Amino acid sequence: VWVLLQIYGMNALAWRGADIDGVILNAVCLGLNSLMSVVGGGIAETMVPMFSVMQGARDVRAQRFILWRSYLLMLIFPGAITLLAFLFPQGVFWLYGVQSDELFTQGAEVVRINVLGMYLLCVILCFQLHQVLLKHPVFTNVVSFMKSFGIVIPLGWLFVRWYGYIGLWYAYLAGSVVSLTAVLLFNAYLVHASKGALQGPFLLPRPDESKTLDFSVDCRDQDAVLALSHEIIGWTDCFNLDKRTRILIGLAVEEMGMLFHAQTENKPHTMDVILYRTDSGVE
Repeated sequence: VWVLLQIYGMNALAWRGADIDGVILNAVCLGLNSLMSVVGGGIAETMVPMFSVMQGARDVRAQRFILWRSYLLMLIFPGAITLLAFLFPQGVFWLYGVQSDELFTQGAEVVRINVLGMYLLCVILCFQLHQVLLKHPVFTNVVSFMKSFGIVIPLGWLFVRWYGYIGLWYAYLAGSVVSLTAVLLFNAYLVHASKGALQGPFLLPRPDESKTLDFSVDCRDQDAVLALSHEIIGWTDCFNLDKRTRILIGLAVEEMGMLFHAQTENKPHTMDVILYRTDSGVE
């Protein structure tokens, strides 16, 4: 929806504020963007099913492999298109049948600005898919709104008045830069909040994520068993698990503790709980 609104808004701004040259340049840029979208979308399509499998397996090594491959593909292939369009903008005009020398002189900068902005959006796409895997869809939707509509159209409305038709693409590039900055800052926060389970701006999981937690409780003390359950829910945050899974682990431990509590008859009985992270989950 945000993308369609942006296309409508950019066309409307080009028609009202950037004259017919702006409309033609906007059509050329939309054609180039469609090419970048096909490439970026194809790479994203390879990420989604593998992420779905990994949500059950939690295989850290496989996740790192998929992320590195996806990020590199997104950096290399759209990056190559960006470099070619940046160095040879006349080729973009030739590809879409625009042969006006005057329009090319004015529009070369437009193509360069537009393709840089689109390249940043392709990179953001990888970040967003990974954040969905980490259960942050709300932030992902906010970024989608920002990059596609919330920044581009308001800034474009202002910049067209100040700079003419080229203001459209200044706004487009600004929206991409602001969105990428927001994503990187949010990634830095996630790395900090993960307590070492994630590292770097790409949110790569640590390959040595095999932490062990050891707890003991006297089953004669019912309150101590309940407290252990809450303690385990808190400490298993270092395993980079979603909250529901951590609560289920805590409830399972609480159930075992209560069974032992009913059997001890005030005799000494200590329950030891050892939790360790594996590629397939928690044991």
